[in-house]
Amino acid sequence: VDTPWRGLLRAQWVASVFLLPVGIAWFDQASLVGPIANLVAIPVITFGIVPLLLLALATAGTVVGGLLVQLAAGVFGLLWAFLGWCASW
Repeated sequence: VDTPWRGLLRAQWVASVFLLPVGIAWFDQASLVGPIANLVAIPVITFGIVPLLLLALATAGTVVGGLLVQLAAGVFGLLWAFLGWCASW
């Protein structure tokens, strides 16, 4: 039985494997925490930040649109702090 978690982890594994040569070619090294960072960042951006910004665009020029942009910025700030923590590893 293919659960959502299994599919997410499989997608993460595939992304990590295919990005490994790119990271080595560009930076002459491979990131060990990259898969962990991507495991958090990809869903947050896909299901959090992008929908909030699309809703903000749909309500541009209104108070709601401004609040949605602020909310997206807050979520991004939390993600950025997490990624900074990952980078410190």
